[in-house]
Amino acid sequence: MRETSLQKAGATLYIIIGVLCALIATTVLILWNKDELARYWYYFLAGGIILYGLAVATIAGGIKARHDEKMPPWRIKVGFVSALVILATIGGGLGYYAWDELAPKPYELFLRQFAIDYDPAYHFQTQYGDFNQTLETIFASFWNSGDPTLPDGYAWGESYMDRGFVHMLNATKDMKYLWPLLNRTESIFNNSDRNHDGIPGYGTAGYTNGTYVEYEVWDGVIIMPLAQLANIIKNTPALWGNASLQAIALKYIDLGERSIQRWNRTNWYEQGDQGWYVTPPENTTACFNRIDAMGLMTQQVYDFTGNATYLAMVQKMARFLKAHMTLRTYTLDRESREMYSWGYDWNSDNSDTSHACLDVEFAIQCYERGFVFDATDMRRLSHTFVDFVYRGRPSQTATVEWDNSDGVRADVNHTNIFSDGVNGWTGNGNHYLVLRQAWFQLYRYHENTTLSSFVVFRSLEDLIRSIPTRPPYTSLSATYMQAMAAIREMAYVNHEFPVNWL
Repeated sequence: MRETSLQKAGATLYIIIGVLCALIATTVLILWNKDELARYWYYFLAGGIILYGLAVATIAGGIKARHDEKMPPWRIKVGFVSALVILATIGGGLGYYAWDELAPKPYELFLRQFAIDYDPAYHFQTQYGDFNQTLETIFASFWNSGDPTLPDGYAWGESYMDRGFVHMLNATKDMKYLWPLLNRTESIFNNSDRNHDGIPGYGTAGYTNGTYVEYEVWDGVIIMPLAQLANIIKNTPALWGNASLQAIALKYIDLGERSIQRWNRTNWYEQGDQGWYVTPPENTTACFNRIDAMGLMTQQVYDFTGNATYLAMVQKMARFLKAHMTLRTYTLDRESREMYSWGYDWNSDNSDTSHACLDVEFAIQCYERGFVFDATDMRRLSHTFVDFVYRGRPSQTATVEWDNSDGVRADVNHTNIFSDGVNGWTGNGNHYLVLRQAWFQLYRYHENTTLSSFVVFRSLEDLIRSIPTRPPYTSLSATYMQAMAAIREMAYVNHEFPVNWL
């Protein structure tokens, strides 16, 4: 009698362990990181099959133990069917979860809730003065700030400064901006082979737990202002006639070409009329901002060299970006409108507004050069900016920690002027701080350019008001300087914007 009870207890334990295995397997797989699920779905599937196989085998062992005790057949059937129902329910829930995460579907749109408080008498004014005074104050903090000999700060700090100098040089044609820019770009050039492997490239150990990795996006954003400067030198007879400057321009373009050739050997893919780069070190994901950074730099190299191969690559990257933009319709002020949304990579459905700046800038560049993107595309992107990225008025306050070159920290309360996501989603309030000039340039494609340009100046003014009285050197303030320098170029070279706002 005692033996029979132990046998029954052991058989029951088999079934209980089997169900617990299924529950544990489900919990583990549900907690699987979404991005990892999208990237490694085959591991997810294999893991599910293995874990559920163990659960079924364990339950089957319990059923067999019951059978060996000469249990009535109906009890064995009821136990087996009950176990299958439990497993099917759990497995079905897990399958739905995986489908819900992986199946392509439109994501929610968060249309701005507030009307734009348009003021026709508006005049740009911050704690530093009017537009030009504000720009000069912020710009002055960069003349001797930062350290262009430190490669870890090149991609998301130094590159903004260099591009700001490029805009200032283009806007004023004043050579006082050329020499400090050259001092910085020469340091960048001299650090182009940081790992001493004989192949130029820029990278960091910051994303991979101390392992140095070079990234195409770093090459793109870092070399881009060098290539822009090379084109300025080439297109300015007084500069091109200087043998030293001509040599500098040629070596900067050569650096860009070697970068393109390096990444094309290992990370470039083409399919039909589209082309893209996969992202190191895994080389399994295509991230749009990383591709488009290379596209922006490659266009500059094409402008200098006229090599049609580079132009063809840029066009293929542009088609790849446009193919992954989703056309969405919405209603604002009882009017049906269209906008574009897109993901951070080809496995996601909503990019943050910071990384998406590079995508927007690339689309604008392609349109203005006459390929892939047309006027309708630009109108849709302008709606993305004015109706979703811009919130109409501050919607929350965030505390942001600033770092400057001296290691000094300052907590800044910052009102949320822009969304974190391209779809208008406002979350932790980080990405809207680093909006660069690309979003602002979309104003010119909106059907109401007076309203959209007002958004540009008013929002930039609100952003700059968050900077402490003495602007610290940070990558955030560098983005504002770059944006204002670009606006100065648009205003004084292309004669854009209502004059009274400046």
